[in-house]
Amino acid sequence: MGQLRIGLTGGEAHLGEVAASDVAYLILGIERALSQAASVIVGRPKTTTGRREQVIADAVRLRLVAIEERSVVPVMEIPDVELREDETLDVDVQSLGEAALDRIIDAVDPLARPDPIIAKALVELAERLRIGDRYDAMTLDAKTNGHRRRVRVDGQVRQRLRSYVDSAPPVPTRTDALVGVLAEADFEKRTARLRTTTEPAVQIGFDEDLADEIQAALRQQASFRGEVIYDAKSNIAKYVRLQRIERGEQLVLGLDPEEFWRERTFEDLAQLQGAGQPANLDDLYDADATDEERDAFMAAVSEID
Repeated sequence: MGQLRIGLTGGEAHLGEVAASDVAYLILGIERALSQAASVIVGRPKTTTGRREQVIADAVRLRLVAIEERSVVPVMEIPDVELREDETLDVDVQSLGEAALDRIIDAVDPLARPDPIIAKALVELAERLRIGDRYDAMTLDAKTNGHRRRVRVDGQVRQRLRSYVDSAPPVPTRTDALVGVLAEADFEKRTARLRTTTEPAVQIGFDEDLADEIQAALRQQASFRGEVIYDAKSNIAKYVRLQRIERGEQLVLGLDPEEFWRERTFEDLAQLQGAGQPANLDDLYDADATDEERDAFMAAVSEID
């Protein structure tokens, strides 16, 4: 289990002087930064406000274990999550929280080129606390994976991170809709897998209030609208933070949706269509054909083995 000490230094950073709201934001802000880092690690970066994915929320839900008086230092533990094996997650969820903290620590290194989403979360925390103005610095003292690391974010680091974030290319994200069929959904983690005709399997994250709609949409054709994150190079959709599901009016054609979307082999389709069976030539008779056309057709048929 990892541990984090995060503190403020400077003239006002002492019990009896520090603003309670700043201490509260110090804790909430680092948790938010960790959640942003975790979302990048799992390949589903979150660029908007709102509820986090359950696996990320569980991994970065810090536990306050102490407040050390020197310069007001909250001491927090990073939880070990206990989840079943998840085939759609390419990282060890047991270490997701600690891995996120490592990314935050790495971002302070002047030689590092962190993910802009992680750098932005860290610089927004520093700006909200007015590091370099109201307080001299913010310190992060982390113990992860058996190693201890300590970094200091002062006014100079804050300005450097801000310049880095402002110069970074924007994350290829836009409000869009993907049309396809939900192949499966996990209602505990609030994730689903979307199968489309043009994209590989796309991961979907949804809030609890959309769970019923997700259930109804399973294995049905629908349009899934939300914040879509695209791969910067291939422009292929990677992840959708779902906002709503749009299902058009279905025409009554006597079709079973489950049957329509069932994948069949070529042999199955041939059997259903009666392909390869002897044909009755009387069924092929065309009353509008001329005698010459009928004679040519029969001659062609007679040459077939």
